[in-house]
Amino acid sequence: MKKNILISLCAGALFAFNAEATYWERVDLTPGEKDESSIFIDMGSFRIDNNELTYWEKILKQDKGYELKRILLNCEKKVEKILDLLIYDYKDKITANHSYNREWITIATDSHADKIYYLLCKDGMPREPKDREFYIKNYRKTFLLVSPDETKPDEINK
Repeated sequence: MKKNILISLCAGALFAFNAEATYWERVDLTPGEKDESSIFIDMGSFRIDNNELTYWEKILKQDKGYELKRILLNCEKKVEKILDLLIYDYKDKITANHSYNREWITIATDSHADKIYYLLCKDGMPREPKDREFYIKNYRKTFLLVSPDETKPDEINK
């Protein structure tokens, strides 16, 4: 019982820092592609400190619930780490709550994290809000309709 109360308090504290209205923008596969999950970024969750950006990511698992991750992204070093992870079942009940203090993970080329990096960072710094919003909203055109070898996001609409 005490564990459930503690988990609920921790989850409440995590969301207190993100009290603004959430607006989730999808940043994963196009409809029709085979995958068991959908990935979204909370457009109101961005916090910037020098060259680091913190944001929330939601991963919907088909018929299995979802995960919320608070991610810290270092734009200068192209590394990231998960700060918090909340796992919900399909009934919106928290089944796990983790806070981490792990080492930085290098972002692998051509990974999902690499695509997110190019949406959120430019020249080793977090993108300006309007610039960031444009790239996130145009994600499918940026990464899924144009070959990564042909262009990067900064080259579109010059």
